[in-house]
Amino acid sequence: MAANDVPCCETMFWVYLVICVALVAFAGLMSGLTLGLMSLSLVELEVMTKAGEPNERKNAEKILPLVKNQHLLLCTLLIGNALAMEALPIFVDSLLPAWGSILISVTLILTFGEILPQAVCSRYGLSIGAKLSVLVRLIIIVFFPLAYPISKLLDLLLGRRHSTLLTRAELKSLVYMHGNEAGKGGELTQDETTIISGALDMSQKSAKDAMTPFSEVFSLDINSRLDENTMRLIASEGHSRIPIYSANPRVIIGFILVKNLIKVRPEDETPIRDLPIRRMPRVNLNLPLYDILNIFQTGRSHMAAVIGTKKNYTNTNTPVHDKSINGAANKDGNVFLSIPVMNSSETNFQSPVRCIDSIADEDEEVIGIITLEDVMEELLQEEIYDETDLYIEIHKRITINMPMSGNSRPQWPETATWASELASPNSPYRSSPLSPSVLISSLLRSPVNSPYRQSPFLRPTLYASPPAQPPSVLRKSYMKLLRSNGLCETRLHASPKGFQSSRSSEKPDRSGPDPEDDPPIPQEVFERMMGRIVVSVGTPLGLGVAILKLFDVLKDRNVWDVPLWVPFLTTLVTFGASALGIAYGSLSTNLDPTKTNSVFGLDEVKENWVEMWKEEK
Repeated sequence: MAANDVPCCETMFWVYLVICVALVAFAGLMSGLTLGLMSLSLVELEVMTKAGEPNERKNAEKILPLVKNQHLLLCTLLIGNALAMEALPIFVDSLLPAWGSILISVTLILTFGEILPQAVCSRYGLSIGAKLSVLVRLIIIVFFPLAYPISKLLDLLLGRRHSTLLTRAELKSLVYMHGNEAGKGGELTQDETTIISGALDMSQKSAKDAMTPFSEVFSLDINSRLDENTMRLIASEGHSRIPIYSANPRVIIGFILVKNLIKVRPEDETPIRDLPIRRMPRVNLNLPLYDILNIFQTGRSHMAAVIGTKKNYTNTNTPVHDKSINGAANKDGNVFLSIPVMNSSETNFQSPVRCIDSIADEDEEVIGIITLEDVMEELLQEEIYDETDLYIEIHKRITINMPMSGNSRPQWPETATWASELASPNSPYRSSPLSPSVLISSLLRSPVNSPYRQSPFLRPTLYASPPAQPPSVLRKSYMKLLRSNGLCETRLHASPKGFQSSRSSEKPDRSGPDPEDDPPIPQEVFERMMGRIVVSVGTPLGLGVAILKLFDVLKDRNVWDVPLWVPFLTTLVTFGASALGIAYGSLSTNLDPTKTNSVFGLDEVKENWVEMWKEEK
């Protein structure tokens, strides 16, 4: 058929014109859907199905099954786009001269087949893809014989598409961007982004980053007595838990709860050894904060002793020195205790003396104390102040923030009296020895005068806590110690539902191959496959070109006036056969490099096809 051989305004002219418009629209639809659907990540769609708006959730649920099989969708859309673009010049050439056919075809394809569809679908890909999901499924069914083998070949060569989650740095940057846009349309406030950022950073922080150095720790000797001076000192510090040591300040044997001292009378001078001393966990200075939070969450204690080693760990099963309480000491002169263990949940104390199981090893030393408040401050990335962190000096009306140094701490008058902040009428004790009257206003002072008078303010004899530098610990020996103590089984991590436990904080070894990845193709098999694909594609392509050339010769010699649909159908069959040649070339390849391939590869096609369906199931 010669160019421009369809007269204008006749029936065939309008038929060809409608076909051209339909082909341009179909090509544009395939091009736009290719960009719109393939640009949607699986992670983004899964998030939309769970936490998106109702309309977004509905659209994502329709698109997600299509996008999961990425290569099949890609091959289907590209095959449809290629067919439409190849068929358009044939029909345009029948309506216009040669120069007009080229000009109109390029203009229509470029404008309405590429630019406009991709611009629209890149912006509204989710909604357009959801509305056309039924049409896309129908197109997949139509082109399935061609697209499926090619998609399986791509799966074999490139691997299947997996959900790629955001890395920690990417997630933190995303949260930081939301924080900068707070008040400008961002839905996360500055406080929310700060807490999320702190939760992400906590995995990189350890106990040594949040602990209170031992030089700043307030502790008491187990041989001290709870007289007025000691009680006043405890009240001035404002702590709810006091670490207890034996002889050496670095031999922390447990802690006492200050609230348990409410029934202690200063004139009795009760020894601390007669009080219930609770166990204190001992954690390594390199233990991640999430693991420490997991320990605190068990309810055993909200305070832990941070230990370092005088030398690197060589034996994970370090023995515990177990000596009697009545003066037995080791070679360094440190007294160690062997007393029954008491859980923090016990309230009925039958024995006058209780102690913990965290007794120091001779190769270990306490370098600091870490509490639940310290961990939460690292999470919130802000200081937490309570009622004991502020002192109000009554006479000067000046608010002083804690902690304060020893020189700046308020000095109570020698004639100050003890007073109860709120005396209970049922209590046999008229006052509490834990609330000095200068810390409360006169309006809250008990009307009942306390019989106890303040003696001169003198600190009990305590060992100073010398500053210490955290020793270095080898990562290998440290993780080995954690596994031996059962601390490397689970870890706590932040999630949208709060803190949850997961596997160990020790990162898995990523050096080995991913079990989800497809096995690599040997070079010999790859070259064999490429050769068979070239032959399988080139044979039908060359045959189709020869047939089209034969039609031109017959038409030029007036032997046969070939109808327009014949070369079009020949082109379509040639293209389809070439596409099937790609699949046949890959399936007819023997994947065993030690074996030779048959000429036609029929046995290999059968074997590979069965294996492919087994993997699909």
